[in-house]
Amino acid sequence: MKTPFALIDLLVILPYILLPFTGINLTGLVILRVFRLFKLIRYSDSINLIIRVVKGERNTLITTYLVLFIVLIAAATLMYEVEYPAQPEAFSNIPAAMWWGVITLTTTGYGDIVPITSLGKMLGTVIALIGIAIFALPAGILASGFSKALEKEIHEDEEYLCPHCKQEIKGRDLWKR
Repeated sequence: MKTPFALIDLLVILPYILLPFTGINLTGLVILRVFRLFKLIRYSDSINLIIRVVKGERNTLITTYLVLFIVLIAAATLMYEVEYPAQPEAFSNIPAAMWWGVITLTTTGYGDIVPITSLGKMLGTVIALIGIAIFALPAGILASGFSKALEKEIHEDEEYLCPHCKQEIKGRDLWKR
């Protein structure tokens, strides 16, 4: 009853249960039916592999995104200091400069806020290159995690012969006692 899938089912039918008691029409919450798609996860080996890899590489990914956040704050602060005298309306404060930082680090580049000073353009170029490198890191981390997980799956089903008792042992049971 407390499993995630049971809670999803409860969320889906909750608007219909509450309607007679509250008199409030909550049928707008029918959008919660989309959450029932999460129940399909248990039937997909590929999605389960993705979940295992993300869980396995969780600490590395968190560290990477923490570094990205620190770089974002540093980039926004530097750009604010460089560009504020030239265009105070665009870079009015550091949180406003963070919008520019996010768009630049993700290499989206909407063009709504752009540096106009020479130093700002050089700094923007460096920050964009750092953004490419930082966003490539999680891809490499996940690729390495997938490689490890697939290698582990391949060796789990191999059978080995024990040199002492000549009994066949599955790869997944080699290090269990």
